[in-house]
Amino acid sequence: MKFYLLWSLMLLMKLLLAWQLQLFGDEAFYAWESFRPAWAYSDLPGMTAWMIRFGIEIGAYHPFSIRIAFLLIGALLPFLIIRIARQFSGEAHPWQAGVMACCLPLLVPLGLLALPEAALCLAALLCLDASLRLLEGCEWRDCLQLLLGLIIGATTHYRFMIILLAGAMGFIMAGGWRQWRDPKLLSVLLMGACAWLPLFLYNEQHDFAGWQFQFHERNPWQFSTRGLFHLPLQAIVTTPILYVAMLWCLWRVSQNWRRGDKRAGMILGAAGFPIILFAGLAFFVDQVRTSFHWPLQAYFPLIALLPMMIAKEFPERVEKINLWIIVTSLAGTLLAFCYFLMVALPGLSGALAGNKAYPDNFLGWNEISNATRLSLRSDEVLIADNFMLAAQLQVSFEGKKQIYVLDHPLNIKHGRARQLRDWQVDNNALLKLQRNTPVLIVIEETNTKEWLREQWRAKLCNEFNSLVFDKVVYGPGRGKSFSMFHARLGAEPHKACNTRIDQ
Repeated sequence: MKFYLLWSLMLLMKLLLAWQLQLFGDEAFYAWESFRPAWAYSDLPGMTAWMIRFGIEIGAYHPFSIRIAFLLIGALLPFLIIRIARQFSGEAHPWQAGVMACCLPLLVPLGLLALPEAALCLAALLCLDASLRLLEGCEWRDCLQLLLGLIIGATTHYRFMIILLAGAMGFIMAGGWRQWRDPKLLSVLLMGACAWLPLFLYNEQHDFAGWQFQFHERNPWQFSTRGLFHLPLQAIVTTPILYVAMLWCLWRVSQNWRRGDKRAGMILGAAGFPIILFAGLAFFVDQVRTSFHWPLQAYFPLIALLPMMIAKEFPERVEKINLWIIVTSLAGTLLAFCYFLMVALPGLSGALAGNKAYPDNFLGWNEISNATRLSLRSDEVLIADNFMLAAQLQVSFEGKKQIYVLDHPLNIKHGRARQLRDWQVDNNALLKLQRNTPVLIVIEETNTKEWLREQWRAKLCNEFNSLVFDKVVYGPGRGKSFSMFHARLGAEPHKACNTRIDQ
């Protein structure tokens, strides 16, 4: 009863937030990809875009519709953790594991926003649950569940390769290598491998652009002491007491495996390998973009086992320990909900303008979309200065307007420049249009460093003529600003070009 009450409350809060929140920048780009169906894209395989397209088909272009499939997955994850917990403790502790899963703060955004992490979590849990059952014998039902997880993971994210490696290690450590002789499992593994073909073919046909970005461009592969903050950050985003409890559980699992508990090897590989790997990689990989969520899938098996481990090791204090874990992690989850609630209410989020906590990736899109509709003339080509702004405008126009994107550092930073080129909406495609074509240029001023904004606007003179400033548009609290220019395509070097804006 406690689980269902908490689960229902969390789901209700997510549904309300999904209805109110403007689209996150990356959500909008994935929605843009969904307007152009493909097996794979320059940043990711196609699953995220397909799920968004499913939501759009049943509910139009509202943010809630875009997020509906991800909300359903987020609601399903605690039940899969309960299912895994049952394999170790029967009916004694699985509901406590479900309660702890509901209290994991990382599941607030990742079970709410239209981001690939939701499907990645689903794939990891489906594979783990099926693999644990396959240790006992190869049944078709479990093989098909494993195949489903393998297909979802392969079509969701490159990072599923690490989950695959961790699962394979765990399966071997648990003695599952004996099952590999079964033709049912071998056929499933072969079909699961085929699920990577769309991603491989995309990369093979596009100079391995996705591979280059995920494994080279976004990762400096140079030692940085910032990796020291990885473990403290993990403790914060999972809440300290729960994080320490999960690490303790991992240590106990390793001891049980050394004592001969073969099934503990599955958990040790699936959870321990990614946790250790990401802790080590933190010193060498991406320090600029968000990566604190990477080990999330490794925490699920530990949460599934944690209540049983606590009951075995601390039978006299089990209720007190569980209460501390649940209360503190629930407090962290409520803080996460409060942050997103603040984002959903422009008046509150606007109060953070000028502060680093200002959630600018969610804000200002409605204002600039409305202003663009009012300013855009029927004969004008619409141009955005970066991919994120273009994606938000695409959703606003329901994918019915061709929007071109200027060469902005943000396109390269987030690995979207190649995709824009493939769609022929990048700067090169723009220059192929007829000279003196009328255009409306929308610039997201706050996505460029303040001391570089004048220089960035001045670059417009190299590609456009007859620039006329239209207006400045602000997001809530004036923490975000956009400028708009009417112009014509093609530079006129001998004529004066004014890019000054009037605040």
